[in-house]
Amino acid sequence: MHYPLFVVSRITAGLLAALAFYFAFFLHEDEEGVWQNRIENLWMAVYDRAKVTDSTTTALFNKVSESVRKLGPKDLSAASSRFTSYSCSA
Repeated sequence: MHYPLFVVSRITAGLLAALAFYFAFFLHEDEEGVWQNRIENLWMAVYDRAKVTDSTTTALFNKVSESVRKLGPKDLSAASSRFTSYSCSA
């Protein structure tokens, strides 16, 4: 008897969690107090770079490799150089 209520509550909780995840990781407030979407900013940067490289795929791989390189280790060890070369090989 309570099974449909249980399913609806789980679906509602899942949707709210997905919305909270989206707000937490992809939206941010800029200096003027306007909400910015990181995904839209990423695609604008990819399309700007695609004008230079003449390929959206190449521009996307370059942008992803740039982002991964920023997340990588900061020291100059062998593991760091392997990680950087792997992230830039795409």
